[in-house]
Amino acid sequence: MDRKIKMLFLVYIISLCGYSADLNLSADSTHAPFYYGVASGDPMPDRVIIWSHITSTQSSETVTYQMALQDNFANIVATGNFTTSANLDYTIKIDVGGLSPNTTYYYRFKDSNNNFSSIGRTRTAPNSSLNEIKFAVVSCSAIFSGYFNAYRKIAERNDLSAIIHLGDNIYEDRVPREEYRVPTTPIPVYPKPINKEQWRSIHKFWLTDPDLRYARQQHPFIQLWDNHDTDGSSESIEAFMNWEPVRENQNNLKIIYRQLKYGNLVDVFITDIDQWRGRDYISGSTTEKSCLGNDQFNWFKNAIESSTAKWKLVGTGKMFSHWSIPSLATVIGNGGIVNVNSWDGCLLERDMMLKIIDTKKINNVVMISGDSHVSLAADVPYIPFDSTTYYDSTGFGSLCVEFAPPSVSRGNFNEKGVSVGFINTVLTVSKEENPNQQYLELTKHGYGIMHFNNDSLRTEIRYCDILVKSNLDTLGKEMILYNLENHWKRKAFDPTTSIREASLENGNVLISKLYPNPADKEISFDIELKKPANVKASIYQLLTYKEINSKYVKDFINLKKDHIKISIDDLPKGTYILLVETDDFYKGQVFFKL
Repeated sequence: MDRKIKMLFLVYIISLCGYSADLNLSADSTHAPFYYGVASGDPMPDRVIIWSHITSTQSSETVTYQMALQDNFANIVATGNFTTSANLDYTIKIDVGGLSPNTTYYYRFKDSNNNFSSIGRTRTAPNSSLNEIKFAVVSCSAIFSGYFNAYRKIAERNDLSAIIHLGDNIYEDRVPREEYRVPTTPIPVYPKPINKEQWRSIHKFWLTDPDLRYARQQHPFIQLWDNHDTDGSSESIEAFMNWEPVRENQNNLKIIYRQLKYGNLVDVFITDIDQWRGRDYISGSTTEKSCLGNDQFNWFKNAIESSTAKWKLVGTGKMFSHWSIPSLATVIGNGGIVNVNSWDGCLLERDMMLKIIDTKKINNVVMISGDSHVSLAADVPYIPFDSTTYYDSTGFGSLCVEFAPPSVSRGNFNEKGVSVGFINTVLTVSKEENPNQQYLELTKHGYGIMHFNNDSLRTEIRYCDILVKSNLDTLGKEMILYNLENHWKRKAFDPTTSIREASLENGNVLISKLYPNPADKEISFDIELKKPANVKASIYQLLTYKEINSKYVKDFINLKKDHIKISIDDLPKGTYILLVETDDFYKGQVFFKL
């Protein structure tokens, strides 16, 4: 390398490392020329992708990789060479096979001058019985919006099998109202990238964040793209495949949907709504466009129906469960649908997916989604506001659940300029009009943790600051899903508090919700009157509204307060209404007889 090239190269590296320490942006000069760190991804029982990049002015570079069971590389179990060039943007990506299942490996890269990369840590998937598995879940990480503290906290954990990234790994745009962490030096972001080099430069710039590099170094990634990662062009897709540790489909780089198995405990299905939406008409329809495309839909159907794992984890780039706020339709538009780009814009195909789960009696399906920039835990029934098929107080009627952790840093409702008052209104009204939502938060950032066991799934939504560099996170919400229940766990019902939590129905009567619901032997409720009155409780058939025989009617004279039980042991299975009446009050509640 002559003196002029060396000087230009030095200036280039200084510019990489000099974005600003206070912005926490710098390349990894300690491990030059591997300035962008290492990464691994798509673990299988016998193989895993390992990745790095070498900065070079040569026409090609041959790099040696090493894998070992210890981080001192005393016993190297796999090694080989890889030649990269400008055609690959000098990235190094190797699918290392011949590995043992459920095993932690350390890996590194070495150039021809004996310069070593940082040491990466990865883990293969199990291929047999396993009692527990933990994943981190992230999406929507914008450098300009704030610090990647979430990546740092995830990297520090030693109990994860993988990090699942649900899209918007990078952002090709800048949003002025969110700009908080922007270097004064020129940065590679474009109003609209027009070629492969521009897309590649964005990936490079993201990896000047040491917290992102640290997360990629410490855990294997399972990744999905979304609309900011690619514009659908071959240039953007090739850049993504160059810079992300994703196993490539050799027949078609646009196919990123795939299945990864974690023994008999978890099957991970990664689905892609971004590249296939609107390409095909749904099979058998001439008016409805598919969101997955017919090939991907058939793949998903066959894969989930044949899965023998206890838990089926389905990753998607868009919110899957229904979310609309009809009372705010004049503000939101679209009839109150919060985001028509989500699965709420794919109603027929979502219904088809739920019918697969329902008719094939597939239990323990968990949808995980990105892009929404909110924190959400929701049941997923056919129609969440239809009390005849879904009962929100128990979750009865839910077919699966959704878990959507917040964005790592990209703007939420408040950062998009929405007022605090309107955010509070959305939170209040959304729960009333979307009873399937068991948790919703609109302003915080962070990540999710999923802890799978044989009998349950425990999830955590953890929040991190993005406006200051911080090593702290807080637990925002923990949710539990039990084996075979297909809905998020509710708080245990406490009859002593049921009246206090009930709404005031009129000036005289307080009444609790029915419990248990669904019911088998008997149905109960608590009632309290400010002044004594005669009360009648009776059961009606839902569809015909005909009163059941007198066995299912109870009269109370001069009632003040009571815990009322009605036997339904002989009642046929079905859906009913229990009506409670006084002279000036009546209230009907739907219940299900099992």
